[in-house]
This record gives sequence, structure tokens and C-alpha cells, in this order.
Amino acid sequence: MTQPSDSGVPAKTDPAGDPLWQRLQAYQFDDPVSELSFTARLARENGWKPEFAEKVVEEYRKFCWLAIRAGFEVTPSDAVDQAWHLHLTYSDEYWNRFCPEVLQDTLHHGPTKGGGDEAVKFWEQYEKTLETYETLSGEPPPADIWPAAQDRFRDVSAFQRVNTARHWVIPKLALNQLHTVKWLCLVAGIFFVIIGYPLVAIVAAASWLMSAALIGRERKMMDRRAQQDGVFALIAAGLIINEAAGTDSPFGGGPDGGAGDGGGGCGGCGGGA
Repeated sequence: MTQPSDSGVPAKTDPAGDPLWQRLQAYQFDDPVSELSFTARLARENGWKPEFAEKVVEEYRKFCWLAIRAGFEVTPSDAVDQAWHLHLTYSDEYWNRFCPEVLQDTLHHGPTKGGGDEAVKFWEQYEKTLETYETLSGEPPPADIWPAAQDRFRDVSAFQRVNTARHWVIPKLALNQLHTVKWLCLVAGIFFVIIGYPLVAIVAAASWLMSAALIGRERKMMDRRAQQDGVFALIAAGLIINEAAGTDSPFGGGPDGGAGDGGGGCGGCGGGA
């Protein structure tokens, strides 16, 4: 169905004429008789709006097509990986209907084993997945679902399940923003001392101390995440870009990579669960 190009990336193909794509389009992830559908569950578990969850499901559909047609081991974005994780929990449907009847192949999920070689492998695999997505489909993947590798693997060790009934979840200020707040508090404190409002100056001083403490804590957490993320953090910092993961290419062949029996490689995700 797809002929490789000189670069090793499969050449563009027409999904509309592909029987695999036709079967994927006909497949319904949402059971019409279920009160909690697949898409609704995906939205609930990730705190997404229903419209975004629907887009992710469609990108997961494309990912499954890509996994079979690419001819090498592919890596999903985090959002697509969440859809894949959820689909795997419908184990009877996934293994007894989706794989044999729709994909007509097996699509295994392969999380990272950890370590530097695995980090490089998944980083390069993901970048090649993005390239192949655009080559095969003729359009770039949507950036809100398929971010660049630097964003895909940034702070992967910081992801945790959170019960929003017990915890507030609010966006953090960036470190440079915290520094700005810190110095604004200092300037405000000095200003209010000069104009004769010592109580307000004390509040400003307390805010300065709080900002300084937050900056110190955030720096420690950044160092800890960098240690936990390992090579992912080094690649994101630009310190490792093209380091080979051993003599075997992560893009094909070998016992853990390459195409499966039906031409589709086993999928995998780096850094996540």
C-alpha cells in the first residue's frame, strides 16, 4: 500500500482508498447503549472538553492507521497515548475485535524500559512519527494534540494522577515570572516605606519572602525532575541530539522494533506509564 521513499520514510499514500482506513473509519469507539461513552470517559479522566476529546479520538484513529502502515515502530503523542491507554482497558473489545477485525494485526503498547538508550530511541521515534504522519497524510499533525518532541517529553516524571475533589489544580507561574513578582514586591515595599505606609510595606516584604521561597522550591523541583527525566531532560536542553542508541537503529529491524507480521510496528511511548 505504501512505498518507502529514499529517506526511509514511506511515501504519501491515499488513506481513502486503503481498506484499513475504511475499517478504522467504520469502527465506533463509543458504544451507543453505554451511559458513559469511550469519548466521555476520556474527557473526564483527563479534564478535557468533550470537543477536544473527540479530536483526540480521531487522532488515535489516525495513529492506529499509521502504526500499521508506517513500517517502523511508532510513538504517540501524550494525548493520543491516553486514548490508547483507555482503549486497552476495554481488553476484550481491543484484543478480540479491534486488532483481529479492524487492524487485522496486533498492536502492542510498549512503555519505556528507562535509561539513556530508551530515551534517545523514543525521542527519535516520535520525531519520525511526526514526519511520517505528514508524509503519509499530506498535512502536518495538529500541534495541540501532537506537540514537538521538546514539549512531548518535557517533565515526563512530573505527571501524576490527581483527585480534583481534594486538590486545587491551577497553572504555575514560570520561573522568570516569579522573579518578576519578587522584584515588584521589593520595589513596592520600598515605595510604601518612603511614602509612609509601613503596614503595606510589611505585606509587600512578606510577599517578597514568599516569592523567594517559591523560587527556591521550584528550582529544587526542576533539579529533581531533571534527574528523574534523565536523558529526556538532556535532549530537551539540547545537550544530546543525535546520539545513537547502540549499533541498531531504533527505526526498524531487531527483535524489539520494525514491522510486525502485517507490516505494522508495535507502538510505544517514552517516559510515561
